[in-house]
Amino acid sequence: MTVALGPARMDASNVQYYCHHIKELKYSQQHKVKKFLENDCIKYSDGVFFCEPLEGYNTRTYTIVKNDSFPCGFECNCQGFQQKVRRGEYATCSHVGAVYGFLKILNFKKKQGVAN
Repeated sequence: MTVALGPARMDASNVQYYCHHIKELKYSQQHKVKKFLENDCIKYSDGVFFCEPLEGYNTRTYTIVKNDSFPCGFECNCQGFQQKVRRGEYATCSHVGAVYGFLKILNFKKKQGVAN
């Protein structure tokens, strides 16, 4: 019997998956953050950030809001973030990481006088 250890190829459609062989996520959350930024998934409107899905990978848009009661400064409505909150763990996720990256790039462009 052959045991599949993961996908045969890796691209934006399968950027992150749980590997049953090593019993952890295959790639780092930073890898997924990079994919969100490369694919322009972060949007902002009326005080809310939206992390749109990676095409072919997921279908849900998550919302991220500023919330200083969390050490990371934001709250995401994704399952991973909310599970960490319920367990009393430090809560963050790739969606929050992508918002940080989005803001960092935006602020850099503003300082350089570059239009979006």
